[in-house]
Amino acid sequence: MPEELSCLSNLVVLKGFVVGRAQSKVNPCRLAILARMPRLRKLKLCTGKHCAVAGDDELRHLEHCDNLRSLTIVWGTKGVSSMIALPARLEKLDLQRTPMNDLLQFIQPSTSASLRKLYIRGGRLRAMTGGAACWKNVEILRVRFLKNMECEWRDLQTSFPNVMVVENWGCDKLASWPCNHLGVWKRGETVTRSATSFVGVCYGMRGTDLPSPMEVVELYKSNNIRLMRLYHPNHQVLSALCGSGIGIILGVGDNSILESLGYDQAAATNWVRTNVQAYSPGVSFQYIAVDIRRCNPS
Repeated sequence: MPEELSCLSNLVVLKGFVVGRAQSKVNPCRLAILARMPRLRKLKLCTGKHCAVAGDDELRHLEHCDNLRSLTIVWGTKGVSSMIALPARLEKLDLQRTPMNDLLQFIQPSTSASLRKLYIRGGRLRAMTGGAACWKNVEILRVRFLKNMECEWRDLQTSFPNVMVVENWGCDKLASWPCNHLGVWKRGETVTRSATSFVGVCYGMRGTDLPSPMEVVELYKSNNIRLMRLYHPNHQVLSALCGSGIGIILGVGDNSILESLGYDQAAATNWVRTNVQAYSPGVSFQYIAVDIRRCNPS
């Protein structure tokens, strides 16, 4: 965009602003110029498909857009290597197609105390919580189509203690989030498992001509079955579950195993190491169960 854009002193909304190294324009408009526009409230910017944003250090000027209330960033193929300081009065942040792996790698909650809405759609993000980082003022969190995102519900509540509404859609690995069939959780509403889209099915292995564990996992996923009950550890099944987003209730096995686990701490530690830790965090373990119905009466 031309540098003359700065002449629009009454501009309130600007969409489609491209950030990156200018090659054909002699005097392109920069974020530093937008920071001097007193009435700009809503900004949507794109980093371009091949723009090296970090090299130009452009996004650091966002901090000086004092009157900005809503910011959307549509990322190209490259991200940033340094932290972004958000405008102090920003209320809504919408991140799309983020190429970085960790939200806290480029944004810290402390940089915007006014942020109330955080939307994250698409991209490669794997984590958005961790350490002492706390998004204490965020009230609405929406995450969509984040295939790599891994975050337990208890960790989310720690990092977003005052969140009122959570929307989760198309995020396969967020099975622990207690959203309803529309993918929405609201504070104060009681959502039971039977009222949500989470359906659990027991995986029995007694029979002939059974499908392979990988085929079974694909069957669960294609039918939106989000929970599995496995009566005893089966390493082929656990391997197939890695990265599936399917939560699992894992049984310990028969009586002989229960007796050894009950009286031998070393055996119990080895069982956990072999059957749980070896597949975590790829497998979403929900519970370890002792199925007394399978025990022989004494």
